[in-house]
Amino acid sequence: AVRADEAGADYLGVGPVFATSTKTDAGQPGGLELVAAVKKRCGAPLAAIGGIDEYNAAEIIGAGADMICAISAVITHKEVEGRIRIFSSMFGRPAGY
Repeated sequence: AVRADEAGADYLGVGPVFATSTKTDAGQPGGLELVAAVKKRCGAPLAAIGGIDEYNAAEIIGAGADMICAISAVITHKEVEGRIRIFSSMFGRPAGY
């Protein structure tokens, strides 16, 4: 992450934060500590991924994530647009931003 940040990365993908069933080869979860550690050392925006849902997203954002990737929590739900609105509101933005 530090090398990518120093090389001018537009953003850094950080994860998996929690265990995920979407990617079986994602490796061991790093938890909120991983997000916080990368945020402390890097200036690029952080996109957290891995096991994120509406119940733990606020904690991940609080740890320093600028973006979240909540694939299963969105696409497996029958009301996809509503899910997107929930996650967008956590960043103080309307859906679609």
